Amino acid sequence: MFDVPDKIKSLIHEEEYSIDDVGMSDSIVVLFKDKVLKIQPISEEAENEYHVMEWLQGKLPVPKVLGYERDEKKAYLLMTKVPGEMACADKVHCSLGKKTTLT
Repeated sequence: MFDVPDKIKSLIHEEEYSIDDVGMSDSIVVLFKDKVLKIQPISEEAENEYHVMEWLQGKLPVPKVLGYERDEKKAYLLMTKVPGEMACADKVHCSLGKKTTLT
């Protein structure tokens, strides 16, 4: 369904996923069992998010960055999934919906 860079594809294989419809981001957020892939337009904000996540490693309990790639239009940030629930989550709206795989 999504065209992702080969490096990211090699890290997610053909795992089942769902699309996050809870968060407040304008990005596409793909949820795997133990990973999250954030796909967003190339921007200074996307680049800064990657660098801040890398900098925070070992300083705060943040997701581990597993991969970061860019193409001509989009940035792809793959990170570990942390346990818990988003503060913005509506209890009724938390269904993850149908599972599918990236190929």
